[in-house]
Amino acid sequence: MLLHDEVTGGEDLRSIHALVDLVRELHAGGLTLLVIEHNMRVVTVVAQRIVALHTDEVIADGETAAVARSPKVVEAYLGQAYVA
Repeated sequence: MLLHDEVTGGEDLRSIHALVDLVRELHAGGLTLLVIEHNMRVVTVVAQRIVALHTDEVIADGETAAVARSPKVVEAYLGQAYVA
């Protein structure tokens, strides 16, 4: 298992694309990854499952698309502009 914690923070777009490719390669090779990330564009591309936490509480847990549409996740992190 590999833990990635906010790996895209402060990175430029080219580096983010390379990191996403690396995560996909590692997973395809059979490695389990735990990614802690606030960049939802990255999360929705690499994650198969999301557990969203807010103030020490799980507010959503499940398939990527469903969590990204969760009203609690939208309110806490994404805002309506992300959903629209």
